[in-house]
Amino acid sequence: MQSIQIKAPKSVVLVDQERPIPNEGEVLLRLLYGGICGSDLSSYRGTFAYVTYPRIPGHEFSAEVIAINGDAPHLKEGMLVTANPYFNCGTCYACQNGLVNACMDNQTMGVQREGGFSEYITLPIERVYDGKGLDAKTLALIEPFAISYHGVKRAAPRAGERVLIIGAGTIGIFAAHAASLFGAKVWLADIAEGKLELAKSLGFPQSILNKNEEYFAEQVAKVTDGAGFDVVVEAVGLGATFLQSVEAACHGGRVVQIGVGTQ
Repeated sequence: MQSIQIKAPKSVVLVDQERPIPNEGEVLLRLLYGGICGSDLSSYRGTFAYVTYPRIPGHEFSAEVIAINGDAPHLKEGMLVTANPYFNCGTCYACQNGLVNACMDNQTMGVQREGGFSEYITLPIERVYDGKGLDAKTLALIEPFAISYHGVKRAAPRAGERVLIIGAGTIGIFAAHAASLFGAKVWLADIAEGKLELAKSLGFPQSILNKNEEYFAEQVAKVTDGAGFDVVVEAVGLGATFLQSVEAACHGGRVVQIGVGTQ
Protein backbone atom coordinates (compact mmCIF):
# COMPACT_ATOMS: atom_id res chain seq x y z
CA MET A 1 0.00 0.00 0.00
CA GLN A 2 1.02 3.64 -0.34
CA SER A 3 1.14 6.43 2.20
CA ILE A 4 1.67 10.19 1.94
CA GLN A 5 4.68 11.18 4.03
CA ILE A 6 6.13 14.57 4.91
CA LYS A 7 9.86 13.73 4.99
CA ALA A 8 10.87 17.23 6.07
CA PRO A 9 9.43 20.72 5.70
CA LYS A 10 8.21 21.25 2.12
CA SER A 11 9.14 17.69 1.12
CA VAL A 12 6.26 15.27 0.48
CA VAL A 13 6.67 11.78 -0.97
CA LEU A 14 4.63 8.64 -1.58
CA VAL A 15 6.08 5.69 0.33
CA ASP A 16 5.34 2.00 -0.07
CA GLN A 17 4.50 0.16 3.14
CA GLU A 18 3.18 -3.19 4.22
CA ARG A 19 -0.56 -3.31 4.71
CA PRO A 20 -1.07 -3.32 8.50
CA ILE A 21 -2.57 -6.27 10.37
CA PRO A 22 -4.93 -5.39 13.23
CA ASN A 23 -3.78 -6.52 16.66
CA GLU A 24 -6.23 -7.71 19.30
CA GLY A 25 -8.60 -4.85 20.04
CA GLU A 26 -7.97 -3.08 16.73
CA VAL A 27 -9.85 -2.41 13.49
CA LEU A 28 -8.41 -2.43 9.98
CA LEU A 29 -9.72 0.54 7.99
CA ARG A 30 -9.57 1.47 4.31
CA LEU A 31 -9.34 5.23 3.97
CA LEU A 32 -11.96 6.93 1.80
CA TYR A 33 -11.60 10.70 2.26
CA GLY A 34 -9.16 12.84 4.19
CA GLY A 35 -9.38 16.51 5.11
CA ILE A 36 -6.28 18.71 5.04
CA CYS A 37 -6.20 20.60 8.34
CA GLY A 38 -4.37 23.85 8.95
CA SER A 39 -2.00 21.89 11.18
CA ASP A 40 -1.19 19.60 8.22
CA LEU A 41 -0.30 22.68 6.18
CA SER A 42 1.86 23.98 9.04
CA SER A 43 3.58 20.60 9.25
CA TYR A 44 4.33 20.80 5.53
CA ARG A 45 5.63 24.36 5.86
CA GLY A 46 7.73 23.55 8.92
CA THR A 47 5.92 26.03 11.17
CA PHE A 48 3.95 23.64 13.40
CA ALA A 49 5.33 23.60 16.93
CA TYR A 50 4.50 19.97 17.76
CA VAL A 51 5.23 17.86 14.67
CA THR A 52 8.23 15.57 14.19
CA TYR A 53 9.58 14.23 10.88
CA PRO A 54 9.24 12.08 8.89
CA ARG A 55 5.49 11.96 9.48
CA ILE A 56 2.37 10.66 7.75
CA PRO A 57 -0.17 13.49 8.20
CA GLY A 58 -3.94 13.37 8.46
CA HIS A 59 -6.44 13.23 11.30
CA GLU A 60 -9.70 14.20 9.55
CA PHE A 61 -10.98 11.23 7.60
CA SER A 62 -13.65 8.71 6.75
CA ALA A 63 -13.01 5.03 6.22
CA GLU A 64 -14.54 1.63 5.58
CA VAL A 65 -14.21 -1.15 8.15
CA ILE A 66 -12.32 -4.05 6.53
CA ALA A 67 -11.62 -6.32 9.50
CA ILE A 68 -12.23 -6.35 13.25
CA ASN A 69 -9.97 -8.17 15.71
CA GLY A 70 -11.93 -8.21 18.94
CA ASP A 71 -15.29 -7.44 20.46
CA ALA A 72 -16.91 -4.47 18.70
CA PRO A 73 -20.71 -4.59 18.94
CA HIS A 74 -20.99 -1.06 17.48
CA LEU A 75 -19.02 -1.94 14.33
CA LYS A 76 -19.28 -4.37 11.44
CA GLU A 77 -17.32 -5.02 8.26
CA GLY A 78 -18.24 -2.71 5.39
CA MET A 79 -19.46 0.06 7.71
CA LEU A 80 -18.52 3.66 6.97
CA VAL A 81 -16.85 5.20 10.01
CA THR A 82 -14.79 8.08 11.34
CA ALA A 83 -12.47 8.18 14.34
CA ASN A 84 -11.14 10.09 17.32
CA PRO A 85 -7.52 10.89 16.39
CA TYR A 86 -6.38 12.08 19.84
CA PHE A 87 -4.55 9.46 21.89
CA ASN A 88 -4.17 9.85 25.67
CA CYS A 89 -1.94 7.82 27.96
CA GLY A 90 -4.60 6.97 30.58
CA THR A 91 -2.14 7.19 33.48
CA CYS A 92 -1.02 10.82 33.85
CA TYR A 93 -2.50 13.27 36.36
CA ALA A 94 -4.92 14.78 33.82
CA CYS A 95 -6.12 11.38 32.60
CA GLN A 96 -6.62 10.15 36.18
CA ASN A 97 -8.83 13.20 36.76
CA GLY A 98 -10.90 12.41 33.67
CA LEU A 99 -9.43 15.22 31.56
CA VAL A 100 -8.23 12.99 28.74
CA ASN A 101 -8.18 15.97 26.35
CA ALA A 102 -5.50 17.53 28.58
CA CYS A 103 -3.31 14.40 28.66
CA MET A 104 0.27 15.27 29.57
CA ASP A 105 1.46 12.85 26.86
CA ASN A 106 -1.13 13.60 24.15
CA GLN A 107 -0.36 12.05 20.79
CA THR A 108 -2.38 13.35 17.87
CA MET A 109 -2.50 11.40 14.62
CA GLY A 110 -0.34 13.10 12.02
CA VAL A 111 1.61 15.05 14.62
CA GLN A 112 3.23 12.94 17.35
CA ARG A 113 2.20 9.63 15.74
CA GLU A 114 1.44 8.46 12.22
CA GLY A 115 -1.70 9.90 10.69
CA GLY A 116 -4.42 8.66 8.40
CA PHE A 117 -3.12 9.45 4.90
CA SER A 118 -2.45 5.82 4.02
CA GLU A 119 -4.54 3.41 1.99
CA TYR A 120 -5.06 1.30 5.11
CA ILE A 121 -4.62 2.01 8.82
CA THR A 122 -5.38 0.25 12.08
CA LEU A 123 -6.97 1.90 15.12
CA PRO A 124 -8.18 0.77 18.55
CA ILE A 125 -11.80 -0.34 18.43
CA GLU A 126 -12.91 2.27 20.97
CA ARG A 127 -11.64 5.13 18.78
CA VAL A 128 -13.74 4.18 15.74
CA TYR A 129 -17.27 5.60 15.40
CA ASP A 130 -20.23 4.37 13.37
CA GLY A 131 -20.99 6.91 10.62
CA LYS A 132 -24.72 6.47 11.29
CA GLY A 133 -25.71 6.81 7.65
CA LEU A 134 -23.63 9.90 6.81
CA ASP A 135 -21.83 9.78 3.46
CA ALA A 136 -18.05 9.44 3.34
CA LYS A 137 -17.34 13.08 2.45
CA THR A 138 -19.47 14.35 5.31
CA LEU A 139 -17.84 11.95 7.77
CA ALA A 140 -14.43 13.46 6.97
CA LEU A 141 -15.79 16.77 8.32
CA ILE A 142 -16.85 15.40 11.71
CA GLU A 143 -13.51 15.96 13.48
CA PRO A 144 -13.08 19.66 12.55
CA PHE A 145 -16.74 20.35 13.30
CA ALA A 146 -16.34 18.69 16.71
CA ILE A 147 -13.40 21.02 17.46
CA SER A 148 -15.49 24.09 16.65
CA TYR A 149 -18.61 22.86 18.41
CA HIS A 150 -16.67 22.01 21.58
CA GLY A 151 -15.09 25.49 21.64
CA VAL A 152 -18.40 27.27 21.17
CA LYS A 153 -20.11 25.04 23.73
CA ARG A 154 -17.50 26.08 26.32
CA ALA A 155 -18.69 29.67 25.87
CA ALA A 156 -22.34 28.60 26.27
CA PRO A 157 -23.87 31.28 24.03
CA ARG A 158 -27.49 32.05 24.74
CA ALA A 159 -30.23 32.70 22.20
CA GLY A 160 -30.00 36.26 20.91
CA GLU A 161 -26.45 36.91 22.14
CA ARG A 162 -23.95 38.44 19.74
CA VAL A 163 -21.08 36.12 18.80
CA LEU A 164 -18.01 37.14 16.81
CA ILE A 165 -15.86 34.48 15.13
CA ILE A 166 -12.41 35.81 14.19
CA GLY A 167 -11.16 33.70 11.30
CA ALA A 168 -13.43 32.50 8.48
CA GLY A 169 -11.56 29.35 7.58
CA THR A 170 -12.95 25.85 8.05
CA ILE A 171 -12.86 25.97 11.84
CA GLY A 172 -14.30 29.49 11.93
CA ILE A 173 -17.21 28.67 9.64
CA PHE A 174 -17.95 25.52 11.64
CA ALA A 175 -17.86 27.65 14.80
CA ALA A 176 -20.38 29.97 13.20
CA HIS A 177 -22.65 27.02 12.47
CA ALA A 178 -22.24 25.81 16.05
CA ALA A 179 -23.10 29.22 17.49
CA SER A 180 -26.18 29.34 15.29
CA LEU A 181 -27.34 26.06 16.80
CA PHE A 182 -27.46 27.87 20.15
CA GLY A 183 -29.62 30.61 18.65
CA ALA A 184 -26.90 33.26 18.73
CA LYS A 185 -26.49 36.14 16.29
CA VAL A 186 -23.23 35.47 14.46
CA TRP A 187 -20.63 37.71 12.80
CA LEU A 188 -17.46 36.48 11.10
CA ALA A 189 -14.26 38.51 10.77
CA ASP A 190 -11.33 37.89 8.45
CA ILE A 191 -8.63 39.71 6.51
CA ALA A 192 -9.69 37.95 3.29
CA GLU A 193 -12.81 39.24 1.54
CA GLY A 194 -13.07 35.99 -0.41
CA LYS A 195 -13.50 33.98 2.78
CA LEU A 196 -16.21 36.34 3.99
CA GLU A 197 -17.99 35.98 0.63
CA LEU A 198 -17.86 32.20 1.02
CA ALA A 199 -19.25 32.51 4.54
CA LYS A 200 -22.05 34.67 3.14
CA SER A 201 -22.92 31.98 0.60
CA LEU A 202 -23.10 29.48 3.47
CA GLY A 203 -25.65 31.57 5.35
CA PHE A 204 -23.55 34.06 7.34
CA PRO A 205 -24.01 37.50 5.76
CA GLN A 206 -22.92 39.49 8.83
CA SER A 207 -19.18 40.08 8.70
CA ILE A 208 -16.33 42.43 9.58
CA LEU A 209 -13.38 42.86 7.22
CA ASN A 210 -10.31 42.94 9.44
CA LYS A 211 -8.39 45.51 7.36
CA ASN A 212 -6.41 46.87 10.29
CA GLU A 213 -6.72 47.24 14.04
CA GLU A 214 -8.34 50.67 13.95
CA TYR A 215 -10.94 49.72 11.33
CA PHE A 216 -11.68 46.46 13.14
CA ALA A 217 -12.27 48.29 16.44
CA GLU A 218 -14.54 50.80 14.71
CA GLN A 219 -16.65 48.07 13.16
CA VAL A 220 -16.95 46.17 16.45
CA ALA A 221 -18.16 49.33 18.15
CA LYS A 222 -20.60 50.04 15.31
CA VAL A 223 -22.10 46.54 15.31
CA THR A 224 -22.48 46.35 19.10
CA ASP A 225 -23.35 50.01 19.85
CA GLY A 226 -20.05 50.29 21.69
CA ALA A 227 -20.74 47.42 24.09
CA GLY A 228 -18.69 44.62 22.52
CA PHE A 229 -19.64 41.03 21.71
CA ASP A 230 -21.06 38.63 24.28
CA VAL A 231 -18.84 35.85 22.95
CA VAL A 232 -15.70 36.03 20.80
CA VAL A 233 -14.15 32.90 19.29
CA GLU A 234 -10.55 33.12 18.05
CA ALA A 235 -10.03 30.68 15.15
CA VAL A 236 -6.77 31.95 13.67
CA GLY A 237 -3.95 31.23 16.10
CA LEU A 238 -2.09 34.56 16.14
CA GLY A 239 -1.18 36.67 19.12
CA ALA A 240 -2.66 39.72 17.41
CA THR A 241 -6.05 38.11 16.81
CA PHE A 242 -6.15 36.80 20.36
CA LEU A 243 -5.70 40.36 21.65
CA GLN A 244 -8.40 41.52 19.23
CA SER A 245 -10.69 38.86 20.70
CA VAL A 246 -10.22 40.20 24.20
CA GLU A 247 -10.73 43.79 23.06
CA ALA A 248 -13.86 42.91 21.05
CA ALA A 249 -15.58 41.21 24.00
CA CYS A 250 -18.04 43.09 26.16
CA HIS A 251 -17.46 43.57 29.88
CA GLY A 252 -18.28 40.17 31.37
CA GLY A 253 -18.11 38.53 27.95
CA ARG A 254 -16.52 35.19 27.12
CA VAL A 255 -13.51 34.56 24.90
CA VAL A 256 -12.67 31.13 23.49
CA GLN A 257 -9.26 30.36 21.95
CA ILE A 258 -9.44 27.61 19.31
CA GLY A 259 -6.60 28.67 17.01
CA VAL A 260 -3.22 27.09 17.70
CA GLY A 261 -0.21 29.42 17.59
CA THR A 262 3.37 29.70 18.73
CA GLN A 263 2.96 33.04 20.55
